[in-house]
Amino acid sequence: MKHIVVGSTFALALAGFSSVAFCAEALEFHGYMRAGMGINADGGKGACYGLGSINPFRLGNECDTVIEPTFTGRIASPTDKSAWGVTVMPKTYQRWGEVGGSSTLKTEFGQIYLFGENVPQLLNGRIWGGKRYYQRLQTGINDEFLENLDGDGVGIEDMDFGVGKFSVAWHGDIYGNASTDRFATLSGNTISARFAGVKTMPEGTLSFYGHYRKDSNRDDHSTTPVTTAPEANATTHIAAYHNLNGVLGGSNLIGIGYTSYENDKDVFDITIQQSGFVTGAKMGWDAIARYRKNSAKNNGIDSTEYAIGARLDGQISGPFRWLVEGGYNHVSPSQGESQSMWKITPTLALSAGNDPWSRPTFRLYWNYTSWSDSVTNPYRWSSEAQSVGRDVTQTSGSTIGVQAEAWW
Repeated sequence: MKHIVVGSTFALALAGFSSVAFCAEALEFHGYMRAGMGINADGGKGACYGLGSINPFRLGNECDTVIEPTFTGRIASPTDKSAWGVTVMPKTYQRWGEVGGSSTLKTEFGQIYLFGENVPQLLNGRIWGGKRYYQRLQTGINDEFLENLDGDGVGIEDMDFGVGKFSVAWHGDIYGNASTDRFATLSGNTISARFAGVKTMPEGTLSFYGHYRKDSNRDDHSTTPVTTAPEANATTHIAAYHNLNGVLGGSNLIGIGYTSYENDKDVFDITIQQSGFVTGAKMGWDAIARYRKNSAKNNGIDSTEYAIGARLDGQISGPFRWLVEGGYNHVSPSQGESQSMWKITPTLALSAGNDPWSRPTFRLYWNYTSWSDSVTNPYRWSSEAQSVGRDVTQTSGSTIGVQAEAWW
């Protein structure tokens, strides 16, 4: 029954793009969702906390609803064994009690793009064009994108050169909002490249990422004299990441990145992430350390940031699990006081399986966060300070909440 519903829905969604009849068996259906609710220690709505530009740790600290069902249909299969099709992902995202928000979840197309895969003439690579989540490299327990080039574009990816797979793409921000911004960006042109999967040892691979972005602004000719647009910025980014399996019962990631924002700052990043599993204790564990150096240009303020955290996730019996996560964030500016924040989140969960990544999962958690006096706004999103009615003398906060999460 599920396949019939999915097939019918997907065929209707794609009716404007193709007259090809879709078979439910030819469809792929996967996605991600999370949703929850919480209250803070004072009885108001739950809150999430964060400090600096490194993501806070996520367990009990995700005050939002995300729904991303993804449908992929292959609509042509030539004799050369390539496959051609379309991917569609309607999505909704909203924070709890967001200021100016609505109680009704609003849906938009997060992704919709055409593709051709396993194309012999492209070294068995893949061509794509449209709007998509692209070149995402994500950490685990703090849910940070080390690489992320979502948006509109066209590209060729995973061309197999033997020693590794090469990808290249051209992206453009084509929706400048001239009605609200007289200097609306006509196009933010980005050229990106990736060379991934280079073997370094039997269980190790090395990947290289890079992109160059140039914003193209226009002057406002509706004024006399003409109002000149601000200078367009350029961004250059390069990074390398090494993945190694079979370490401490799991895998690790080591990454180094450098980003130069032409008229703003230079950013240097280091990431170390490790996961493992202790069979005898039926327990998984994850740890991460992040370091970031922000070097300002044009007489700005430099800063150094770091974060370190870990999570334990063990089975009690059957679907019942226990989790605990702790994390620490620190920011040291070149001017002013240093700032720090730490959190701990004990959790009980029910999951559809015996390992830490079994999904769906349902969690009951208590998130306790404390911060230094120098932190002016401890909330992950600035709008939360208004919605929870923060006492400015407060240096700690806690939320009791529930959350459901799944990917498939």
